[in-house]
Amino acid sequence: MENRIRILIFGKISFSESVVESDLVKKSTMISFRYVNSLEQLKTEIREFRPDLLIVEQSAAGNYDDFFFRVETVPVVIVKDLSLGSGLLRLINKCFVDNSNPKDHSNSIKTADQVKFSKLITILATTLINTGHEKLNVIMTNSLGLLGRFTGAERVVINLLNTDFSGFKCEYEWKDASVKEITFPEIFDIRNQGEWLIDQIRMFNVIAVPSVSEMPSDAERTKDVLIEQGVVSFLAVPLISDGSARGFIGFETYHKQMECPAEIIKLMRIVSAMFVNVLVRKKSEEMLEHSERIYRAIFENTGTATIIIDHNDIVQLANTQFSQFSGYKKKELEHKKNWQEFILPQDLDLWKKLKISYGKTTKQEHACELQFKNRSGQIKHVIVHADSIPNTDDSILSLNDITDRVEVLERLKELDKTKSEFVSMASHELRTPLTGMIGLTQTLLAKDIELTEEEREHFLQIIESEGKRLAVLLGELLDLTKIETGISEINPVPTDIVKLIYETTKVLSVPPEMELKINIPENETLCCMADHDRITQVLMNLFENAIRYSEEKGAIEVSVKELQDSIGVSIRDSGIGIQREELSKIFDKFYRAKTARKLKKKGTGLGLTIVKNIIAAHNGTISVESEPGKGSVFTFTLPKATFCNQV
Repeated sequence: MENRIRILIFGKISFSESVVESDLVKKSTMISFRYVNSLEQLKTEIREFRPDLLIVEQSAAGNYDDFFFRVETVPVVIVKDLSLGSGLLRLINKCFVDNSNPKDHSNSIKTADQVKFSKLITILATTLINTGHEKLNVIMTNSLGLLGRFTGAERVVINLLNTDFSGFKCEYEWKDASVKEITFPEIFDIRNQGEWLIDQIRMFNVIAVPSVSEMPSDAERTKDVLIEQGVVSFLAVPLISDGSARGFIGFETYHKQMECPAEIIKLMRIVSAMFVNVLVRKKSEEMLEHSERIYRAIFENTGTATIIIDHNDIVQLANTQFSQFSGYKKKELEHKKNWQEFILPQDLDLWKKLKISYGKTTKQEHACELQFKNRSGQIKHVIVHADSIPNTDDSILSLNDITDRVEVLERLKELDKTKSEFVSMASHELRTPLTGMIGLTQTLLAKDIELTEEEREHFLQIIESEGKRLAVLLGELLDLTKIETGISEINPVPTDIVKLIYETTKVLSVPPEMELKINIPENETLCCMADHDRITQVLMNLFENAIRYSEEKGAIEVSVKELQDSIGVSIRDSGIGIQREELSKIFDKFYRAKTARKLKKKGTGLGLTIVKNIIAAHNGTISVESEPGKGSVFTFTLPKATFCNQV
């Protein structure tokens, strides 16, 4: 057992049959396997079995990763696969078992030093290859300990040269228990101790000094420093990378002489090459991580919603701004969401054309305007800047939210349309009565036209009537303009709609023979959110229309109904009614029904437009049902309130 290589395995239950009972174990007299599948067993075996190598199956490690990281008494290798075909076990098999003549075990047993070195190389290779740089410090210390025990050194270090070769720094260190109390300098400056040591390393020479006191005369100052530190024997093996010395592995003893035969030096050169590969890999990984951190910082702080997508438009990376803009967490976006899911269907062709354009050339800016739908269903207008990422199939997209700008432009278009409508209306609705009024005034002022008093009074009554009509028209135009542009503020407050209806009907001018019926008691209370003056204006307009277009002996009926989230008010008349094809236009500016025009009923065509805008500003609805000759029913709703203001 003493010369056997002790390997402890932590893995799945099924592994015991496939490995522990395998030919690999049966044919080898150099390997002793033990298998455990629980953490408690593992701790016991590490203490009692004292393994040379601990192999851990990744899937079995589970939440014990921190434990394996803290194991310092034995090298730990975490592998994905523990089957006999795995690279790790093939390596063990190759190093320790000779299958060429399984019956003759003498052929499979190498010399003691060869076996120890094979064991060392296997452990170092598997440990260093399978270790990420974030856990490298512990693994490197353990590896240096293996080298120390193999060579008999009491201290083993990896020293890296300064860029100007003025000295070196101790990067990794292992010390035997016998020298634990000795303190060693972390940085060694050679400018005051001579350059012999550095010169030898830079010439790729191995420095083997069994006895420091017998060092050559040209190394006198280096010898003095080593003697001052208590070093008895010294071995330095260069670390060579890209044709240049980067440092050396130092082996030191303090209580005994260390033999440095040529075979050991040759083997240590092999080991140094392994460490160089690890150090180069560590530096590359650190540089890559540093670059990734810089890239992530830039990516996170672009100031815009930014994503990286693959050739299938799957989101690979999303910054915080895009996460907030889309309403999805990063973990819900990355490698899961397709960018096209955010684009409205009618804009997908625009995206496809953009993708084709930046795929062909990178000499110009590639952007297009799209409609973006976020998680809550909200539509945003965005400008998408896109470009391909060199040497990859990925693309980077940056989104600028222009929703506010688009809404302002739409509002300006609406205002421009309103202005055009007003100009058009002014040329007709205002010019016609003004022309008549001017003509009548000129007639009254003409000295060559003789008029009777009755004719003069009649003309003056016409001028007054047309003037009042113009005043009403201009007032309604001004009122509508204020509502549409937001100049006129509407402030809904909890209001008793029943009380408001009764207040309004008391000031109405209802013909004596016309019936006005309110289908709700005056003492009943129904609360809604309403601007008192504006809803009074709505009621007055609807009541006056009902009276105007009903016969003198007709009837007007008012109903109030409590709905789930609102209060509904309906005003029914028995008037002339509206044609079905005109119902969709009845709320348009300046539109008047044909029946109203035939009857020559006066009106501006703006009253119902104002009513619709007032109700919309309350977050309510308005509708109309009508049939020619049978009257009309106008119904509007207002949001329900939990209480009414006491006046």
